[in-house]
Amino acid sequence: MQIRFLFALQYLSFSTMMAARIAYSLMALHLGANAFELGVLAAVFQMPSLLFSYTAGVLADRLRTRAILAASTACGGLGIALAWAWPGMPALYVASVLGGLWSTFSVVVIQKAIGGMSTPDTLTRNYSNQGMFASLAGMTGPLLAGYAIEHVGYVNGLLVLLPLVLLVAIMLVAARRTQTGTSQKAKDASQGGSLNDPALRNILVISGMMQLAAELYPFYLPLYGHSIGLSASTIGIAISSAYVTAFAARALLPRLAGRFREERLLAGAAGLSMVAFALLPFAANAGALVAVSLLQGIGQAIAAPLVLILIYRGVPKERAGAAIGMRLAANSAMRVAGPPAFGALAGPLGLIGTIFLTSAVVGLTGLGILRASGARRPGQTSG
Repeated sequence: MQIRFLFALQYLSFSTMMAARIAYSLMALHLGANAFELGVLAAVFQMPSLLFSYTAGVLADRLRTRAILAASTACGGLGIALAWAWPGMPALYVASVLGGLWSTFSVVVIQKAIGGMSTPDTLTRNYSNQGMFASLAGMTGPLLAGYAIEHVGYVNGLLVLLPLVLLVAIMLVAARRTQTGTSQKAKDASQGGSLNDPALRNILVISGMMQLAAELYPFYLPLYGHSIGLSASTIGIAISSAYVTAFAARALLPRLAGRFREERLLAGAAGLSMVAFALLPFAANAGALVAVSLLQGIGQAIAAPLVLILIYRGVPKERAGAAIGMRLAANSAMRVAGPPAFGALAGPLGLIGTIFLTSAVVGLTGLGILRASGARRPGQTSG
């Protein structure tokens, strides 16, 4: 019952976060922001993850889930309220920072709690289910943002999100205190290893590169969709489409993980993302854009749960939160650097050239995963 509550809480929180992020980007475009400014806005949202992910993990190892989630939810709600009350780029930057704090602490704490409630036999299934709920949130969040803006405007569209934040707060208040520490029967789910394991560091780098691909795709889509004249709701549908196949792929992940090595699956995910980026500039209408997004969704789906499984199995149980925080920090380093850097390249290379460059970078990541696939896994002894 506790883990089901976490799944429901994650879905509602993450869908609201996603809607807010898309709404901030679309409002910035409405205010006349260029590609670089949009990249800075995306980077500002990720900055708290870069700075505070490890801290969030340490706190997740020591404090109760509910207290951390309540504080982070208050930050997200305050950010949405500020962007609604004072619409403009300064308020959007502040709202993005507060939203980033909400996202950082919620992601680390919920993932740590789910791992702590899992046994070795249920770890893959629970993280796959967690990924499925994240995919559901990814489907509904952009749709909510797009249709809210189209029906009530850029400013009042944010007002639609505030009741959802309030609902998250009510759930936290009403919930019984959740035991977040690793249970006795889950002790073997986290085995050996250390936070200094070279194989763990390799996984963190791979995780960061795959997250860069996942981050740049919804960054490019509003720019590309806006450039070919698509409406806000159509762009929202295209972004949401990536999470449709993500949901299906994560439902199949336990079976795939039983047949293939995790590194091989990660390389396959990189290959699918590479193809999706390469096809994006040829998507000249809404239908083609949705088809490309469906392909991208599969790559997004496979990577994140596998990385979590590898990390949680490879570190000491009492440091699982810190390791998950390190993973989010590695991802955020790519998220913070990626959008502004690639947004700046859109000037000299053009948007299409930058998208092709991204495809090449993701493809090289897949090759790197294949080359490292024989390396020792975190927590695995040599010989």
